[in-house]
Amino acid sequence: MDIVLDWSGPYHFSSPAGPPIFEAPAAQGPGVYLWLAATSRGLLPHYVGETGRSVARRHYEHFRDYASGVYSVRDSAAFVAGREVFLYKGPLWRNDGWRAAQQVIDRFAEFAGHLSVSLAALRLFVAPLDAEQRVRRRVESGLIKALYALPEASRSLFPPGFRTLSRSGDEPITVRHAGTHLLDGLPECFQA
Repeated sequence: MDIVLDWSGPYHFSSPAGPPIFEAPAAQGPGVYLWLAATSRGLLPHYVGETGRSVARRHYEHFRDYASGVYSVRDSAAFVAGREVFLYKGPLWRNDGWRAAQQVIDRFAEFAGHLSVSLAALRLFVAPLDAEQRVRRRVESGLIKALYALPEASRSLFPPGFRTLSRSGDEPITVRHAGTHLLDGLPECFQA
């Protein structure tokens, strides 16, 4: 199977920063997406995702999870310099995550300032992909593996430990990029 990812973007969370992801035609359906952080060292990968729903709606959920303290908060000055410095480790995937709420509430104004700067630094790219979930997840996994293959300095904001889906007897998927050039060092073609 061959898949062509027709990337568009960059989009943004905040409309003053540029075209908002929520209004992007490419983000109105299912697909894969990539977040690149604009730093003093150039664009650095930060996140890869996929969704079978609207990419725009999924980004609303990401924003909600940042604002509610589910996701981690990074020092914004370090983030735009290309370094990870955590002010708060979000309880993502923890059943007792609500116990961290007091720290988020007590430091809400401080965290909101850092989140505002960090989210404004993100450049959001979308590739529509109307395919079954396993195919989308394999494409997402292929992107993650390609990003992990970049030199360490080029992925300083890309968290370790992303879960990937392995091929299990399925037919090979060859993925090619089209549209917007994303990132130096990212292969134009990869296996998923």
